[in-house]
Amino acid sequence: MDLLLKDVRDVEWFQSKLSIQSIPYQLDSSVLYAKTQMLLSFQHRDLGWDGLTDLLTSFIHERKRLDWVLHIIKDVFLYKDELEIERIFSITDELMTGEREDLLPFIKKKFPKIPEEIITFLWSYEGALSLDSFFSFRGRPFLDSVTQYVEVAIDEYKMEQEYQNYLDWIRRYVADKSSVEETVHVHLTGSPVLYDAKGNYFKESDLQKHIDRRLMSHHPIYVDSQLIAPLLSLSPKRIYFYTDSPNQPIIRTCLAIFEEKLEVLAMESFPFRLDISKANF
Repeated sequence: MDLLLKDVRDVEWFQSKLSIQSIPYQLDSSVLYAKTQMLLSFQHRDLGWDGLTDLLTSFIHERKRLDWVLHIIKDVFLYKDELEIERIFSITDELMTGEREDLLPFIKKKFPKIPEEIITFLWSYEGALSLDSFFSFRGRPFLDSVTQYVEVAIDEYKMEQEYQNYLDWIRRYVADKSSVEETVHVHLTGSPVLYDAKGNYFKESDLQKHIDRRLMSHHPIYVDSQLIAPLLSLSPKRIYFYTDSPNQPIIRTCLAIFEEKLEVLAMESFPFRLDISKANF
C-alpha cells in the first residue's frame, strides 16, 4: 500500500504503528505543486484484513477525528476567537471519549465504524492513495457524525457562557446588596428550611416577601425560588448549609455565587432542633 501524506504528524503516526507491529515500510518525499508530500509504502497484506481495519480505525480515531473537529469549528461554524475554539474543541473531545456522559443522550449519530466496502477497496487498490482526498470523498458519514458532536459541544459552550454571565451578574448583585440578616443556617433535606442566627425559621410566606422580583426576571432558569432567591434577597454575611449530600448541583451553584460566605457542613452539625412540621414541603 502506498499512502500519500501531507502532514508529518500522520507520517510519524503510521511509522510508530507499523514499527510496533514489525511491518517494514519505506518513506519518500516529493514536491508537488509547491507542496511537500510524503509517500509511505508498506505491505498491507502483512497486517491481514483485520489488522488493516484496526490500523485505519485507529488512524481515524487518534489522528484525523480531532483534525476534523478543528476544521468544522473554524471553517463550518466560523469561530475565530482562539479561546472559544479551544473550549469547544475540549468539550467535543470530552464528548467523543465518553467523559461527558450528561451530553451523550444528545448524540443521535454515533461515530461510525469503517464500512467493509472501504476496506475492500483499499485492500485491492493499486497505486498511490491520498488519505485526505479519500476521506473527503468517502468519509461523509464520519464528517456528519463529527459535525453533530461539534454542534452539541457548541450548544454546551453557549450554555456555559450564559451561566457565566448569570454568575457575573448575580455576584455584582450580592456585592451591592445590603445584608438583611447577619447569618442564615440552611437545613437541606427535602425542601430547604432557612433559619436565622437564633434558630428561628423563616416562613415561606416571609421569604417570598423579601424576594427581589428582579431576580426572577434575570436568568430565571438558574434562580431557584426556594433557596437561591431567598438567600440573595436576605444577603447574609455568613451562610451555613447542613447536608449529607454535599455534591448536589444546587450546592455547587450556591458556592459559585456566595463563594467564601458559604460553608457546607455535615447534617450532624446542625445547631438547632428541627421541627419537621415547619419544613417547606
